[in-house]
Amino acid sequence: MQARLRAAGVTELFPVQTSTYSLFVDEGNELIVKSRTGTGKTLSFLLPLEYLLKHAKPSEAQENRGKMQVRGIILEPTRELATQVQAQVEKFTALNSCLLYGGGESKQSQYGMMRKNHPEVLVCTPGRLIDVIESYQLDLSGVEYFVLDEGDRMLDMGFQDDIMKI
Repeated sequence: MQARLRAAGVTELFPVQTSTYSLFVDEGNELIVKSRTGTGKTLSFLLPLEYLLKHAKPSEAQENRGKMQVRGIILEPTRELATQVQAQVEKFTALNSCLLYGGGESKQSQYGMMRKNHPEVLVCTPGRLIDVIESYQLDLSGVEYFVLDEGDRMLDMGFQDDIMKI
């Protein structure tokens, strides 16, 4: 993890990252984090998520009738934000992830990519996540970590029912 950060030019962490890491990793707390844009919120959840997924034993959930399972979900309000976060996942972590969003990519190509890569984590938008669940492509019983990024924005955009459904 440290080598990836150094290679990307990160030499020290922002306060939001240092103040939340041990609360999440060491103490197992659920967190709500509020911080200005550009202060490192994305890494404040990606770094602990990577550590936990790489060091914690997976849950006992088994594959259910051919459905895919993932250990983590990062939910974003828009495909633009989902794409940005996926780029951060790829740049800063060793997590095996898959990007799912509507409005451009076909469901079938994304489902195929998901099946091919067997991701640990999905970075997705609410509508596409519901699509993949309702099409019986994804079993949520193995999800151990759920990140609701930009939750206030999702509520402002009218995603409350979708979030509750998920």
